[in-house]
Amino acid sequence: MTRNLRSLAAAATLAFLAFGALPAQAAAAPPPPAVEVAASAAATPSPEPPGTPTPTPAPEETTAPTSIPSTTPTPVSSATPTPTPAPAPEAPTPTPTPTPAESAPASPAPSSPTATLTGVLRVIPREAPPLSSDGASTADAPDAPDASAAAAEDPAHTYQLLPDTGTPVDLNGAPADALTGDTVTLEVAVPAPVFDALSAPTRDELEQAAADPESPAATAELTATAAAQGAALEVRSWQLDERQLQAEAAKSLPASHRLDVAIVTFPGENSKALFPDATVSSILGGLKEFWVSQSEGRITDIAATGGYQRLQRSDCDPYGAWTSAASAFGRSEQSYLTTSATPRHLVVITSPQCGAGSGLGTLGSGADFGGQIWAAVDPGYARNQVVAHEFGHNISLDHSNVVDCGDSPTAVDDPARCYDAVYDDYYDVMAGGFTYFGGADTVSTDSLAALNVTHRVRLGVLASGSGLQRVSLGSGSTRTVTATLAAASSSGGTRGIEVTDPKTGSRYYLEYRSGTGRDAASFYNRVGDLDPSFGSGVRMLALRDDGTSVALFAPAANADERKRYLTLGKSISTDSEGVTVQVTALSSSQATVKITLGDLDLSGVTTRDRIAGASRYDTAVALSKEGFPGGAPVVYVATGTNYPDALAAGPAAAEQGGPLLLTSPASLPSAVRAEIVRLNPGSIVVVGGVNNVSAAVERQLASIAPVTRLAGADRYATGRAIVDYAFDDAPAVFVATGSNFPDALSAGAAGAAASMPVLLVDGAASALPSATKSLLKNLGTTSATIVGGPSSVGYDVEYALYDAVPGTISRLSGENRYETSEALNSAYFGPPTDRVFLASGVGFADALAGDPVAARFGSPLYVVPPGCVSRDLQVALDVLDTSHVTLVGGESSLSPAVQQLKRC
Repeated sequence: MTRNLRSLAAAATLAFLAFGALPAQAAAAPPPPAVEVAASAAATPSPEPPGTPTPTPAPEETTAPTSIPSTTPTPVSSATPTPTPAPAPEAPTPTPTPTPAESAPASPAPSSPTATLTGVLRVIPREAPPLSSDGASTADAPDAPDASAAAAEDPAHTYQLLPDTGTPVDLNGAPADALTGDTVTLEVAVPAPVFDALSAPTRDELEQAAADPESPAATAELTATAAAQGAALEVRSWQLDERQLQAEAAKSLPASHRLDVAIVTFPGENSKALFPDATVSSILGGLKEFWVSQSEGRITDIAATGGYQRLQRSDCDPYGAWTSAASAFGRSEQSYLTTSATPRHLVVITSPQCGAGSGLGTLGSGADFGGQIWAAVDPGYARNQVVAHEFGHNISLDHSNVVDCGDSPTAVDDPARCYDAVYDDYYDVMAGGFTYFGGADTVSTDSLAALNVTHRVRLGVLASGSGLQRVSLGSGSTRTVTATLAAASSSGGTRGIEVTDPKTGSRYYLEYRSGTGRDAASFYNRVGDLDPSFGSGVRMLALRDDGTSVALFAPAANADERKRYLTLGKSISTDSEGVTVQVTALSSSQATVKITLGDLDLSGVTTRDRIAGASRYDTAVALSKEGFPGGAPVVYVATGTNYPDALAAGPAAAEQGGPLLLTSPASLPSAVRAEIVRLNPGSIVVVGGVNNVSAAVERQLASIAPVTRLAGADRYATGRAIVDYAFDDAPAVFVATGSNFPDALSAGAAGAAASMPVLLVDGAASALPSATKSLLKNLGTTSATIVGGPSSVGYDVEYALYDAVPGTISRLSGENRYETSEALNSAYFGPPTDRVFLASGVGFADALAGDPVAARFGSPLYVVPPGCVSRDLQVALDVLDTSHVTLVGGESSLSPAVQQLKRC
C-alpha cells in the first residue's frame, strides 16, 4: 500500500530508515545474519536500496547523513550513487559485510560430526533493509520493508549461542520458544567446511562423539571458525538448563533497571564534545521517563550504574562494541542476558558516523529482563527513539507493523491478500524511525507517543479490570456492546478493549489515539497534512504469535484512501465479519465505540454428502464416476499401498483431463478394470516402477488402452517424469516434500485447478538436484510456492530455488498439516466456491484420488482430522459461501462428526 504525500515544501526533505539495517562500517567478522536494527530517518543522502531479497536476512548497509540541503534535493533511486557524506572524522574502511547468500547457514550432511556446546542464548529480531523517500516531490510515502514473498518465510528471530568459552556463533533450528538468557546444552552438527578448517586434534575430539561438552580449546576453535565462515550450526538436540528455569520461576515485579553505559567513538572524534555527560544523562532521563510511565509501575527506575565508559573503535560493529564495553565494565556478555533481581543492560551509544538512528537490541522475555543495546545517536535529531526502541526489545517487545492489503482495499487481515509491512506503524516506539525535515515544521518519531495497546497487554500493563475491557460473544449468535475508550496517552480509565472474533477466535485490540498529552507532538498527530493516512481516532490492532504488533487499516473505496484510524461514524469489520467496530462519539479525552459480534453461520451448507467405497480402490472408483460420468481421455493408475510415486500424479491427471485410480501392486481389482473400461480412455499412464505396479497389471491395462509407464530411480525422479510428461510448460509450480504426503496432497487440488504441477523434493537436502533445475528451466518456471514449513522443506532447498527460478519464491505453511492445507486453499480459492471436498489427513489414498475430482469441480480439497473440523475450516466454508461439502472416504476415515462439521 502507498500513501500519497501532499503539500510538501519544495526544499523539504523526507527520509526513512527502517529499524533493521546495520551501518556501512559494520565489521564483517563475525557477520551474524538477521540482526534487528533501529534507525530514525535522516536527511539526504538516503541509504542505497539493497539488492534482490533472499530468504535468509543479513546485515544491510546504511549511510551516515549529510547536512540538510538548502535546495530541492534530487530523488534517490536504486541507480543513484549515494552522495559523499559531509566532512567528518575519517573511519577506516572495513571488510565488506557478506551478502545474505554468503552468510546463509551451511547445511550439514546427515553424517556430519556433532559437537556438544554449553552457553547462554541471545535472540535478536530479524532485520530488514532500509528505505527512503524524497519529500520534495509528491511521490508516495515510503513504506517500511514488507514481509511478503520470501521475506515472510524468514524466521522472525535469529539465535546466537554465547558459549562458556569461545566466540558467539549463529544457530539454525533453535526452538521457536527459545528465549534470550536461556542457559542451554546443545548438540550441533558441524558443517563440512567448518570441520575441514579445524585443527587435527579438534577434529579428532569431535569425531569421538562423546556426550560430554567439548573441551574449552575445541569449543573456542569451533565457534571461532564457524563465525569466521559466517556459518550457522544446526541444532540437533536442545536441553534447557534447570537453573535458568528456576530463575525464570523466581522472577518478580516491579523491577528497577540498571545500565552500564559506554560511549564509543572513532579515533579522532572528541567523545566528550560529541556526547557530553549532560547529553548522555538527558538521553537516559528520557528513556527512564518513557518506560517508567508506559509500564505504569512495572518498571520503577532506569539508571546508570555510575560513570560512563568512553571507548574508541575504528568500526561500527555492534558485537565487537558489546564485547569491548562488557570488558570495560569487568563483566561477561552473558551476565546481561540472564534474569536477576535487578535487571542489567549493556548500553553502547556510538558515533552518528555509524548511521544516526541505527540500533540493535537483544530480545528479552519480560519487563524484568536485561539485555544489550547498541545505538548510533545524533544528539540533534536521532536520540530518543532508537534507545527506547532497543530497550523495548530488551524487555520482550517486538516490532510494530501494519497489515498492508495492497490492491484489496476492503480486506483487513486476510493472509491471502495482505502481508505485514514491518516497522510501518509509526504511532509506536517499536516501529521504524521517520523524520520529516521542514524547518519549523520538522516532524519526527523521536517525539515518543504512548505505547501501543498491544505492547501494553504483552507487558501486563493492561489487564482485565486494570485498564483493559474484554468483549466476547458469550451465549447466543449475535451481541452488540457499547464501550468507552480513554485516550491512549491518559494515565487511567479503559485504554484498551480486547475483542474476540467469534468466527475465528482471533483477538483484536482497540485503542483511542487522541493527539493529546504526550501524543500531542507525536509523528502521527503532526504528519496528517502530508500523509492523510495518519491522524487521531480509534485504531484496531492485533498481536501475532511471534510477538509482533500489527495495526489494521480501515477499509475504503480504493487503496489510496485507506486510513490507519477511524473517525466519528466510521467502522471496520474483520474479514470474517465476526466483528464490526463503529465509532459513535469522540472527544479530546475519550471515544465511544459500538462493537457488534456475530457467530459462524453454516446453515448455508445444505448438502453434506460422502463419496466412499468398501476399500480405497472402490473409493477411487466412486470418485471417478462422480467426476467423469461421461468418460475421460486418459486414466492415471498408481499403487494404493504407498504414496511416494503417486504424489505428483493428481495434478498431472487433472491437467490431462482424467482421474487417478488405484491398484494393488500384483493385480488389478475388478472394479478398477470395469471403471477404466467405462471411461474408455485413449491412453493409460502407469505411475511408478514394477515394484509398485507390476508388469502383470500393466499387461491387464494394455488390453484396454495403450499404456505409458512413468518411473524413475526414486520418488523424486518419478515425480519429475510425471511433471515432464503431463505439462508442456509451468510458469508456476508447487514444491513439496516427498518424504510425507499431507502437504503434497493439499497442493494437489489447488495445483490441478491452477494448472500447477507439484514438484517433489528432498526437503532435508542441501541443494536441488541438477535434474530438478533442468526441469524447472524447461518448464519456463518463473515462480515457485513451497508447501509446508522449514521442517518439511528446509531453507537450503529454498535458497536453491532462488538460484533455479528467476521470479518469486513464496511459502505457504501452518503449524501442522491441517493448517498448511487451510493456508494453501485460502490462497488459491475465493468466494464463491460452491463445493468443498474433505479427506483424511492421516491416510493418503482418499485424498490422492480425490485431487483430480476436486479440480474437476473447481473445488479445494482440505485434509482434516478424522473426527472433527477446525474453526478455520468452518470460517472458510462461511467466507467461501459454500453450500456443498463432500467427504472422501468411509466413516473409518472421516467420522459422522466431520459430516456434521463439528468443531475440534
